[in-house]
Amino acid sequence: MLLKRVVAVSGDRMPPSWADPDVHGLAGTVVPPGCTVVLGDNRPASWDSRHYGFVPRDRLVGVVVRHVSRE
Repeated sequence: MLLKRVVAVSGDRMPPSWADPDVHGLAGTVVPPGCTVVLGDNRPASWDSRHYGFVPRDRLVGVVVRHVSRE
């Protein structure tokens, strides 16, 4: 089980410079139906969508929602 941040959902277009390395070449593509793109917070050491591509939505176990203060 992994804890990752969802950065794109179905229908979102991935920006050309979204991540480095982009092993699966997701830059400029549209996230397909039923999929998400995830990134780890420790990007230099994280294995995430940059390495294994789109993640099927049915593989998500839970969601954490946190309010971000503007202070």
